[in-house]
Amino acid sequence: MKYTPTLHAIERAKHRLGIAPVESQRWFNEIMRKAAYLFTQKNAGKTQAVYETEEVRLIVDTTSHTIVTIYPILDTTFLKPVFEREGRRIKREVTRKTRAIELRIAELTVEKGERMLAKAKAKNPKTRDLIQREINVILTTIDVLEAEMTREFDRLDQFTKAVSVYA
Repeated sequence: MKYTPTLHAIERAKHRLGIAPVESQRWFNEIMRKAAYLFTQKNAGKTQAVYETEEVRLIVDTTSHTIVTIYPILDTTFLKPVFEREGRRIKREVTRKTRAIELRIAELTVEKGERMLAKAKAKNPKTRDLIQREINVILTTIDVLEAEMTREFDRLDQFTKAVSVYA
């Protein structure tokens, strides 16, 4: 099948890949022979197919078989060490913060136990109510710390998912 590049695609091929406009028609058809179909998308009411080779990604109008635009495939291998280094940094940071939070939760749990023991020994209802309020504050603080720890783990998971897109 013969494909016809749009003026925009010819300009993009010249600008992005250095393909001379005179030879662009032949070049586009050669590339389309090598290209693998990825998916179909809708854009401004038109159905477009996306094709890809090792070097470029092409957007083709499916009804008129015209090549709408072309993008070079970016080599992201140079990013791998950056992502690995950043991943290790975030993991260290998350580990450090979660250990500090776990220690604070443990201290608050001990304090809660002491307050519960004091409440059990107290006979005056006003004193028991006062101690119960202190216990409630401790429980609320523990809940806040657990939520903060969950946010730290989520942050690490989100980074891992974001990196997997580029890997």
